Amino acid sequence: MSSSVNNTYESINNGTGDSVLKLHTAGCLLLGMFCVLSILASDSLSWLRMLLFSGFFFISFIRFKAVKVPLLYWIFILLILIFNIIAFIRGYFAFGKYSFIEAKLIIGYFIVFSFLIVFMKKEHILTIDKSIYIGSILLCLYFIYMFLGLLNLNVLYFGDFLNQGYDLSMHGGKVKLYANHIKILTFVFPYILVKTILGEGSGRQNIIALILTGLCSYISLRRGVILSAALGFLITVLILTIRKKKIIRRVLIIAITFIVLLSGYFKISGADYEQYKKEIKSSFDFKKNPSNLIRYRQLMFFINKISVKPAFGYGLGAHDPNYIRSKDNPAHYELGYFKMIYAGGLVTFIANLLLFLWAFFIAVHFINNEKRDLAGKIAPAFAGWLSLVIYHASNPIFSQFSYLFFYFYFFYLLNTYILELKTEKYN
Repeated sequence: MSSSVNNTYESINNGTGDSVLKLHTAGCLLLGMFCVLSILASDSLSWLRMLLFSGFFFISFIRFKAVKVPLLYWIFILLILIFNIIAFIRGYFAFGKYSFIEAKLIIGYFIVFSFLIVFMKKEHILTIDKSIYIGSILLCLYFIYMFLGLLNLNVLYFGDFLNQGYDLSMHGGKVKLYANHIKILTFVFPYILVKTILGEGSGRQNIIALILTGLCSYISLRRGVILSAALGFLITVLILTIRKKKIIRRVLIIAITFIVLLSGYFKISGADYEQYKKEIKSSFDFKKNPSNLIRYRQLMFFINKISVKPAFGYGLGAHDPNYIRSKDNPAHYELGYFKMIYAGGLVTFIANLLLFLWAFFIAVHFINNEKRDLAGKIAPAFAGWLSLVIYHASNPIFSQFSYLFFYFYFFYLLNTYILELKTEKYN
């Protein structure tokens, strides 16, 4: 059986085996459609996204040829799984059904995405990269369609047919447009921004996608999205400038361009710049800002609870009747990493931290590798990945199927180039 599968795979590489080649193309198409839809409708049409992903998974499985993965990756993944299973068992006896709700994501989806790495080849990485552009542009066009529609400036407005929960508020000269799927801009905006700076891919395509995602990020005024994307981008730029001084010049050019464009936006829309400035500054106000006040109180709650059971936590589904954030799921909290420690203990957090640090330092090594210039391939996804990791600290973005996929996409990307470098070394 294994020899026939290997022969089939070889037939693809040799240009034969039309039926298998069609399967391979179909798999890439399903993967691309899943990625586009995960960006465009990350909070709806879950049945369609799951169907597309299942189709890709099934095709990958029947033409399976395992991709080698570093041992350290598996060690960290297994540690995370072991500690989460322990937390699930403890949570089941203490919190009942809520432990199952949490386990679906923390154990179920985590297993699927972490082990998907053995299917992921370079052509899949290229498919995801192209899909990020397509999904980003479609998301922004939909965002603009909704923005103009809610302002009664769109004659073709048919409502929020993607069910993304759009809500437009205007007061004091401030225009703020909320939407569920805008959170994915945390990943795609720095991803495209770094690609543009490095001159990776089509320049025209980069500029179009960058202007659209930048404008939508700003109009949405999602403080978490803007600040997390900015931090992820800045960390990446600092690493890039270690050996690429021309990066600074490109960053300045793009920054000036954005300032000019935003100035034009303020003049056309009549929006008050000072109101936007105050909105961003309020992100650091923990006394008056209602959202920050909630997170501050939640932080105090976690510190008190974690101090009692710091090592292994209280178990998945953990919650306290005296502090409930959501009646539908009392185990839901905004502070992602503190919730991780609260439920799974410091051992779970440290295992996740080790996986992050392993990927972080490999990425930095690749970005600064002068023998093989991989900065353009690694740095964009690195910036988006960092932004997601930062955003999760105050908004539980990894509690959703789509966002968890883009987190693991970075591991798939790294592994592809680890294998490529090893192949070149031995050849």
